[in-house]
Amino acid sequence: MNNIAVLHLSDLHIDDKSTRYSKILKKLIGDIKDQIKILPDKSMVIVVTGDIIHQGNAEASKRATLFFKDLYEVVKQKVCAIYLVPGNHDKKRTTENEFLIPAYRMMNSKIANIKKESKFDDVFYDSFWKYQEESYGAEKGSGYLEFSKEIYKIFGKDIELEDKYNYIRDTFGVDVVEILGKKYCFVMFNTAWSCVDDEDNRNLIFGKFQMESIKKQFAMLVDEHGEDNIELTITMGHHPLNALFGEEEDSVFSEMISFEQFNANAYLCGHTHDRTVINWGNNRHSINTFMTGIGWPEGNSHHIGAHTYSIYVFNLSINSIDIYVRSTDDGGEFNPDFRMYTKDTNRKDKKIIYPINAQKTQTYIHLGAVSDHSSKAYYISDEFMKYLKEYVLGIGKLRQFMGMAIEADKSNLYESVEYEEDDIEYEEDDVEYESSKVKYKYVYELQEYTTEYIMYNYFFGDVLVEEEVTENDEVNKVIEGFFKDNSKLIFDMFLGYLQKLCQKLERIFLFDKTDEGDIVRVHFRYLADRSSLTYVKLCESFSEETDITEHSLSEFKYGDLIEEAHKSNKVLLYSANRDSCKNELKKKWKNFLTCIPMFKGNIFKKNYGDDNVKEYPFITFGITTNVDKYDKLLYCMDYLSIGKMLEEMIDVYVRIFKIDINKFCIYIKDEIKKENENEQ
Repeated sequence: MNNIAVLHLSDLHIDDKSTRYSKILKKLIGDIKDQIKILPDKSMVIVVTGDIIHQGNAEASKRATLFFKDLYEVVKQKVCAIYLVPGNHDKKRTTENEFLIPAYRMMNSKIANIKKESKFDDVFYDSFWKYQEESYGAEKGSGYLEFSKEIYKIFGKDIELEDKYNYIRDTFGVDVVEILGKKYCFVMFNTAWSCVDDEDNRNLIFGKFQMESIKKQFAMLVDEHGEDNIELTITMGHHPLNALFGEEEDSVFSEMISFEQFNANAYLCGHTHDRTVINWGNNRHSINTFMTGIGWPEGNSHHIGAHTYSIYVFNLSINSIDIYVRSTDDGGEFNPDFRMYTKDTNRKDKKIIYPINAQKTQTYIHLGAVSDHSSKAYYISDEFMKYLKEYVLGIGKLRQFMGMAIEADKSNLYESVEYEEDDIEYEEDDVEYESSKVKYKYVYELQEYTTEYIMYNYFFGDVLVEEEVTENDEVNKVIEGFFKDNSKLIFDMFLGYLQKLCQKLERIFLFDKTDEGDIVRVHFRYLADRSSLTYVKLCESFSEETDITEHSLSEFKYGDLIEEAHKSNKVLLYSANRDSCKNELKKKWKNFLTCIPMFKGNIFKKNYGDDNVKEYPFITFGITTNVDKYDKLLYCMDYLSIGKMLEEMIDVYVRIFKIDINKFCIYIKDEIKKENENEQ
């Protein structure tokens, strides 16, 4: 798979209280070392979303640099790039920006309210941005510009090329990196430049000047590398976007999701010291927001809580993101953050999974619908996946069992017949034919043949079952005569085969342990009255401890879902097509599934005169349940076309034993009639 891993760090809050960085950060490096062992070399990007130092303290920059040196030593084989954006603690709040920023906020608000084009943004950037840069510089500010360059240098970036890498020189910008033959775009926002006081939230300004500069850089890089060659675009900033002034938030977000601009797949941020994953989407785009944060400096008594970082693995070929969130326990050790993992599968896998592009995913399955109706959509859940897994396993076992049942019936039929001495002589030239796509070579030696010998080779030798490729007429006559003479025995065997099929299908429902009172009825009906088109029970199987006499199949006339299933050749569920049913389901039942397995010969043609011939199935299939919990299993059977599966398994039997379904139905009706007469 073409994967890229992103190590997301935020809010390190390194201070100058000791000669080294904190114990928490030391344990952080150790945990990162353990967690990235399985990653391929040169497959990871580190994203640091602000607040590297605490309260703009330039004295902390040495410890920050030391931390990143030590981090590099454990990740250098895995990492291929690092990107930083400043947070509100990475700047020093100078006298100039304490005055300028409130003024800018006020002017920005007025401009937004009167909704007029203004050059205020450009004037501000040309005349006053230098004061903001000073708050990041070493002389008057936090030293962020200097120590961030050192960090880039540690990770192998040529900081002398800062004119090429604007984000090194400035506090925002764009870069494209190639990882394992794929290109990725990283867009860095400075959401923190306008931070100045305790009223920052919902008052932060992004600035048109910043957006225009980033858009120009982005356009140049896209042209250079080719738009179609960039696999992902990941944006990052210190603050969640909802910390911005309303008009600013709308503007930035619209650029992020615009196909004409960034068309971003993810936004990474911190600031809140929270660990949150948000998936936003509309009908044309989706974007994931990931928040994380180590938090306040060690020993800060005003802020107590878990320290968190995250790793995201973007699996491009399968359109998914594996999200690993790691947080400290009370002993300061990093572990999977089970506060995040609210589902059993999350806790088991120790990760959350989101789509990269939600528009490419189909999180639902279509259920079969009657003609001229749109299908219902069932949204897939973890519980559904459990049922799907068990269903697939159950069907695998069913196929194996029914294959063994066919082999057993072949042996039983062959051994139960008393063969007469009916020798037939065949010349070698009469029985040898060439192999082709549909014909198989079988050479009879020059000898006398008995019916027993022919049937043995038919059942267990190399002769193909299909009668149209058996070219010797005399051999055909023997085979046809054998099945005709033993038709009653074969019909009984076929009925037993269908009964076994019902029983094994019903057993699939038992994986979830049926409760007392649960009823699952699996059945076949056959066309018993051809004038009224009435179907009655052929065979059925129930869940254990069910009163069979009370819940046995009743007769059913052709129409409703049986007719629709025949016309559409679909599996149909009552719950998904209730509005199309003229007959209500009996109160004791909750749902049922019906389909017509279209195996060989399962068609009755009725002539209504004037060349008006209509077709009806001889045999139908159905499952009826009385509790809602089995609906998900019925959905699996619908989605995976149980009708086709039944069709294949029955068709094999019908062809091997040359069963005439028309005669079989007549035989069953006659046998039932005899039984009823005997009982009377």
